[in-house]
Amino acid sequence: MAAIATIKTKLPFLIDLSVEERKALLKLGDKSRAFVSKALEVATQNPDFLPRSFDFLMTSGDVFVCREINWGLSWIILV
Repeated sequence: MAAIATIKTKLPFLIDLSVEERKALLKLGDKSRAFVSKALEVATQNPDFLPRSFDFLMTSGDVFVCREINWGLSWIILV
């Protein structure tokens, strides 16, 4: 339980979702994550391609957090 408390402290942006809310969320499988990573790479190389309203820093931060969480979950499953 201490480990869960540590996670909640270090990742305060994580929230509890109901079963219905989780089912309604879009899911990213391996192919979708690869697409998002490639799209972010292309956006980095061609910043004028996207509309000015696109928040590149927010999106790249979200992608980074998703990668880190998936890596952590993969590691936990292996242990």
